[in-house]
Amino acid sequence: MQIRRSASGSGGYDAVTIFLHWLITILVLLMFVLAIWPGVLKGATVLHKWVGMLLPVLVVLRIIWRLTFGRGSDATADEPWFIRIGAKAAHIALYALLLITPMLGWLYVDSRADTLNTWGLDMPMLVYYNRPLQYQLYFWKQVAAYSLLALIVLHVIAAVGYHYVIRQDGVLNSMLPRRLRRPMMARG
Repeated sequence: MQIRRSASGSGGYDAVTIFLHWLITILVLLMFVLAIWPGVLKGATVLHKWVGMLLPVLVVLRIIWRLTFGRGSDATADEPWFIRIGAKAAHIALYALLLITPMLGWLYVDSRADTLNTWGLDMPMLVYYNRPLQYQLYFWKQVAAYSLLALIVLHVIAAVGYHYVIRQDGVLNSMLPRRLRRPMMARG
């Protein structure tokens, strides 16, 4: 029996898509480390805010790149409709949460009457000091952040467990830089 190969598994994604995927991944993981263990690094709160404002910019760039220069993947073309729809919904939810979570963080900082200085710019205040709003925003920011984390875990399980181990279709391989890709082998 031959391992299934899709167009995405054989050629892989372009370098810009791969770079943005892994850069965003690293920054999101850094955000969680800085939020959970703020004392791990001097200036962790400032770095958390800085990365939090960088993430939506990178996500928008990735979406624009995907819509203008990216290519569709046929990796799920032979899968049942509910798996294709589920995968598409999960990706849309990932993008949405990558945009919503930092926005909630910005609103939260504003509601505390704290300043948000990013890249040497004082970001405009979107809301003013409001303690009840502050608590609500913090709650929804936590919901969004941990929903994002749960989706990331599901994304990893789908890539490694389903695509790499079960289907062996090369989807995981296609998102790796060329030098890290493994040749697809026939299975007996």
